Amino acid sequence: MKKDILRLTIKAGIIFTFVTTCFAVTYYRNADLARELLQEYMTVLESVMEDDGSLSWFALYKNNLFSCALTVGMGLMPVLFLPVWVLVSNAIIMGAVFGFGAAEAGMSLLESLVFGILPHGIFELPGLFLSIGLGYYLCNFMTKKLFRKAPDQSLLDVLNAVAKAFVLIVIPLITIASLIECFVTPEIMAWAGL
Repeated sequence: MKKDILRLTIKAGIIFTFVTTCFAVTYYRNADLARELLQEYMTVLESVMEDDGSLSWFALYKNNLFSCALTVGMGLMPVLFLPVWVLVSNAIIMGAVFGFGAAEAGMSLLESLVFGILPHGIFELPGLFLSIGLGYYLCNFMTKKLFRKAPDQSLLDVLNAVAKAFVLIVIPLITIASLIECFVTPEIMAWAGL
């Protein structure tokens, strides 16, 4: 089970990176297209902002943790493989934010990556990828159960393993990422003059 979840997590990371890169380049070259997409995303962004425009750590943490938990929970619905939708939609939005942000700030995609995403992304993205891997594994298990092709594992064992990974790995990663995104990334961006 652990090897399967790890394999799915790595696949999620590879697919996410590829899709994000494609959309980042597209939106970097076409900021108007990104602006339209980001209008939809602005309500989410506003929900994690303080009145002074800075990020609220608790609101960001709560939003990211809820998103990861929802991704895992979607795995309980067999056949639909909804965690794949989370992967693709997050990659598109990340690509838009990444590309548009770099274009609007007049920086290269590399500068945007190194100074704006990497400091917290090295924790947040593995947490997201693991959540997608857990959700996909759970959905695959539920689908096999539905069609009576499941391995000799009980649902309780699978849920226990998924919950354990979420609590011991995802929650700490999201906690650290939220702290860095709120308190460290803005300082790094300011230091870099971005």
